[in-house]
Parts: sequence; C-alpha cells; structure tokens
Amino acid sequence: MTILTYLFQSSICLGIFYVFYKWLFSKETFYTLNRAILWSMLILSFTLPLIPWDSFFTISGMVQSSLFNEVVYSIRLDELIISAEQTTSINWLDWLVGVYLLGLTFILLRLGVGWLGLSKFIKQGKKRVQTDGTKLITHTESTQGPFSWMSYIVLSEDDLANCGEEILMHEKAHIHYMHSWDMLILNLILMVQWFNPAAWLFKRELEIVHEYQADAFVLKHGINAQKYQLLLIKKSVGDYMFNLANSFNHSHLTKRINMMLQKESSKWAKLKLISLLPLGFLLILGIGINSSCTEASALRDSSDVQADTKELPQVTPSSQKGEVFVVVEVMPEYPGGLENLITFLGENIQYPADAQKNSIQGRVIVEFIVNTDGSVTEPRIVRGVDSALDKEALRVISLMPKWKPGMQGGEKVRVKFTVPVSFRLKDKEKVPAK
Repeated sequence: MTILTYLFQSSICLGIFYVFYKWLFSKETFYTLNRAILWSMLILSFTLPLIPWDSFFTISGMVQSSLFNEVVYSIRLDELIISAEQTTSINWLDWLVGVYLLGLTFILLRLGVGWLGLSKFIKQGKKRVQTDGTKLITHTESTQGPFSWMSYIVLSEDDLANCGEEILMHEKAHIHYMHSWDMLILNLILMVQWFNPAAWLFKRELEIVHEYQADAFVLKHGINAQKYQLLLIKKSVGDYMFNLANSFNHSHLTKRINMMLQKESSKWAKLKLISLLPLGFLLILGIGINSSCTEASALRDSSDVQADTKELPQVTPSSQKGEVFVVVEVMPEYPGGLENLITFLGENIQYPADAQKNSIQGRVIVEFIVNTDGSVTEPRIVRGVDSALDKEALRVISLMPKWKPGMQGGEKVRVKFTVPVSFRLKDKEKVPAK
C-alpha cells in the first residue's frame, strides 16, 4: 500500500463515519459515549486501511497442466509497466505530493506557533495553585476569553471577580475529562488529513461534545442553569486565539443551550451502536476490494504498475524434479510483501537505451520458480519481444533476494510465478499508458 492509497482510504472512512455519527448520535445526550464513539471512529479510520484485508478477498492461481503425473501450478503477478518518458515534465503525482507536503508543513507551523503563543501567554500571567492541583493563571489586562489547557485555567482578573465560580467549574470540567489531550491529538491528525473536510468536521464534533460534557458537569454541581446560560451569552464575545485550548466562550452557543434544555436521551437510544457492526463490515469489504484491485499499484519515477486481465499462454512444467505449486497452504512471500516486490522491479528495471532509440516496445512474460530455500531459480522468457528487453527483464528477476518459501503439508515446496513486464514508450504528447 502506498501512502497516497492509505490517505485516500482513511479519508473515505472518516467521511463515512462522520455522516453516520451526525445522523445517528450527534443529538443524543450521552456525551461520554458520544466522545468514545467519535474516537473509535477516528481510530478505525486510520487502522482499517492498514490491515491486509485484500488477502481475504483475493484468490489467485489456476491449475494449468498435468504431465507425468506431476501437478504443475502457475501464478501470474500483475503486469509491470516500464515507461520511457520523452520529456522532462514533472509528473502529476510529484505535484500532488508537493501540495500535500506544503499543506502539512503549513499546519505544522501553525501548530508550533500556536503552542509557543499559548506557552508564552500562560507564563505571562499570575500563577496560583489551587487545592485540587489545577493552576490558575490570571491576567490584569486581556481581551482573551477564559480557557483551559492541561492543568492550567487562564482568565482575566475581572472574570475571576465577577463570575469566577461558573467559569472555574466549566474549565475544571475540561481538565477532569482531559479534553486537552483530545485537542492535541486532533491537531496532529489534522496535520496528515488537512485536505480532508471530514477531519475538520470530526474536530468540530469533538469540540462540541467537550462543551456538552463541561456544561453538564457545571449544572450537575449545582450551578443555576438560567444564570449559567446568560453567562454563556454574555461571554460569547471575546478573543479566541489558541486552537489547542478549550475556550469558555467558544462557538456552538446555540447548540449548547439547546442541549442543556433537551430531555435526556432514552437508554434504548444506545442500541443504535449495533448499527456500527454492518457499517464496519461494509467498510472492511470496500477496503478489501479496493486493496485487492490496487495492491500492486505503485508509482516510482517513470514506472507504474497496473492490473492486467489478459489470459497468459500455457507454460510447460519445470524439468526439475519435485512438484511445483502455486495454491499452497502457505504462499511464498517476498521480503516486505507483494508491494515491495513490485517496487523492487519498478526501481531496478531500466528501459534499454537501444530499445528506446529504435522505438521498440512490447510485453515480455517472465517465468521463475521460488525454490524450497527461498531462492529464485529457473528464470526464463515465456514470451519475448526483443533481446534487449528480454535480457533486462531476466536480469532483474535474477537479482531478487530470497523469498520466504511456500509450505504444503508442513513441508517447503517449489512455487512457480509468471510476471508480465510491459515496456512502453511515451512521447510528450501522450498520456501515460493505462
């Protein structure tokens, strides 16, 4: 799996999970559960694409021939396309990666500047340690609204004097529930998913849940609801400068007041959680199918890999003694998996200069056997195009390191593979071949 494939799949998961949460859970009053649901969805969005689900959805291998009572199998790998560019234009993928890294750098700098500003603002205030261990930071002259960060509560002297009880209770709730850690991790997630609207929407939903939890905490401890709501309206104006902090006068004011007035959700509403099971299955199915289709898709410099659905010609079994398998209990494994194999071939196969000069292109089919000791043996051309192209394909196949051998009935066995390698010329007017 390439990093772009991973980002794409995790982005799709985030988007689907967000819609599902917004539809079923966002209006329920079990805030702690909602917070857990949001984090579960975030974690699943980033872990599901990492699991090799494609191995459960891909079935490879065909019985090809039988000779002298010896069963011979052969597996075909996806076609590797080696392209020779006739222009020095920058690949679209380079632009895409460049834009992504630019956005990531911007978010990283933004996070760093915010952290420095937050630390400086806390250090500039007057510090008082309270009996419960929270650190109260006050400023004599500041338009910054009250906020909390980790164990710090920051507010102005005026706010402390006029409405300190309600504000302190609210910010202590954020500290009690460790909301600052949520904000920190969410901002790190946004670094890698900055391009994905669903990631920003997840951040907003968690911020809202934080405020719901803090508001419920305040009312539970005896603060008058009407007085508290009027205070929220009064403090809805004011600066909000620190993305990492939990701010008292944060937005979502209308939603917060409506939620305080809303009747508590029925316990039966928690049964909606059951609906996450089919959703998770569908996501796994989608990722597995997508991965099986794109598993061998990798792009490096001017090489790319694409699935080939053409039938291969029959190949004769090896003359060496011993059965040669493909569908075995434990398949041979290239170090690092199939994607590393495709990457190895793509990086090492070079388009022969003579073939480029003479405009020779075509599809070379190479066969090889992974022996019982993991070594690659008997590489040969099943169908050739030109001697230069054939030699280059054989050269790189012979360079492959040892595989983890296949196993059948508890014993190591020999397994045959075929791989099509297409050499294609692309002039400056052509779109890369598909």
